[in-house]
Parts: sequence; structure tokens; C-alpha cells
Amino acid sequence: GREMGTAASLNPQTRYGLDVLTRIDYAAQAATGLKKLQQEVVACLNSLLEQLARQSAVARQQIYEIAVAGNPTMLHLLLGIDPHSIGRAPFQPVFTGARYLPAGEIGLAAAGCARLYCLPLVSGFIGADTVGGVLATSLDRGDGRRLFIDIGTNGEMVLSTPDGLW
Repeated sequence: GREMGTAASLNPQTRYGLDVLTRIDYAAQAATGLKKLQQEVVACLNSLLEQLARQSAVARQQIYEIAVAGNPTMLHLLLGIDPHSIGRAPFQPVFTGARYLPAGEIGLAAAGCARLYCLPLVSGFIGADTVGGVLATSLDRGDGRRLFIDIGTNGEMVLSTPDGLW
């Protein structure tokens, strides 16, 4: 229940496009584009895992659960799933539900039995990063009206009212 370390990095995929639409095009146009984008983000996450393991004096082989949140394009690319359907109308992701899979399946360096949990998406433009923000701030609980703003590629907002989340 306590923070044991922090690590951050810029997205290394930006060399293939500064925005998600350019990266979606790169994944579709380049012969190995999707694989390259996946490898970039997995390598970045492995570097961050190594930094966190050093900070907390925990071996990576002792990391059994990894949870990730991101925009729909990032989660598709992380999992090696073609994101082209997000880049054109009707802008539908291949999946929206949470994903739970062996972390090693995509190359994450943790315990051999480590599991990767990807928070669910809402739509092609409202991602797991927004879902994670709602959960982290307990926006789905409590009275009154509150506003959560996710300033990122799309700038999502979630309004909590007594009638639900909007």
C-alpha cells in the first residue's frame, strides 16, 4: 500500500510519429511497423521496470503483477494488435474490455509467471488512461458533482453527478 519508487520516460514511439494517427499509419504502412512500435514500448517498459526494481530493492523476478493504462492506440500497439480501425471512421478499437495475459507473452521482463493487466477502454477515443484516472480519484464514488480532466492527445473529461458518470 505504499509507493516504493517512481520512473518515467518519454514515449520512444514518437520517432515514428508525434501523434497516434501518424503511428497508426506507420503500423499499417511499414512492413514491420506494428512489430517495431510494439518493441519500442516494451523496451521502454522493461527499462522502467529495471529502474523501479533497483529503487525498491526488488528483483524483477519478484514482480508478479503489472497493470497498465493508456490511450486505445497505445494499448493496441503494446499488445501487438493492429490499431488501424481506430484511425478511420467509425473509430472502433479491436477490443474494449480489460485484457489479462502473461507478461512474457509480449516480452515484459518480470517473473516467469507474471501477469499483465490492461485496464479497459471505453471507446476509440476514451482510453484506459481515463478509466485509471476515474478509479484513482474515486470519481465513481461519492456525492456531488466533480470533474476529472485527462489532458493528453484527446483531452477527455468525465463529469461525476448523482446520476452517474458523463
